[in-house]
Amino acid sequence: MTEQKIGRILASAGTVLIVLALLIVGGNIREDEQAGKASQEIGEKVEALTTDTDASAVADTMETVQVEGHSYIGMISIPALNIELPVMDSWSLPNLKIAPCRYKGTVQGNDLIICAHNYRKHFGLLNTLDIGDEVVFQDVRGMQTAYRITEITLLQPDQVREMEEGDWDLTLFSCTYMGYARVTVRCRRAS
Repeated sequence: MTEQKIGRILASAGTVLIVLALLIVGGNIREDEQAGKASQEIGEKVEALTTDTDASAVADTMETVQVEGHSYIGMISIPALNIELPVMDSWSLPNLKIAPCRYKGTVQGNDLIICAHNYRKHFGLLNTLDIGDEVVFQDVRGMQTAYRITEITLLQPDQVREMEEGDWDLTLFSCTYMGYARVTVRCRRAS
């Protein structure tokens, strides 16, 4: 085989690989956009079902509302990222494709942990937050709880105990791209 033929074969193979990479990136961007649009539409429905209540009426468990066959506990707002998203009651891989999910805990227990996919329109930009940034959670009764970010760390995927332990009122986390680590944002209630 001549060098010219080898060069053409390698150039063709390179072109095919570039096209495949572009298709994968395009698919990821489309999935991110779809998740963002779905979260926005569902968020509007969750907010419409939210009721006003006084603080003394809050129960020890988190109430839910049903939207399109899924249970939601409220809305999370991160002004520094310009996002406001519905939060599902329980996490699963299919649920994470729709919206952030409660991983564990409650607002009342000061141990709420929320996870989301690393879509840019979900928690994909957690690593760009700063200490002191505000996070607000509004439950389905309309009760808002404001938090301030006090720590941002990376945890390994197998550090489940470390994710759940600690004296944090709210924890947010998402995988880094390729899933090598978990961006973990720790918050305390704002005074």
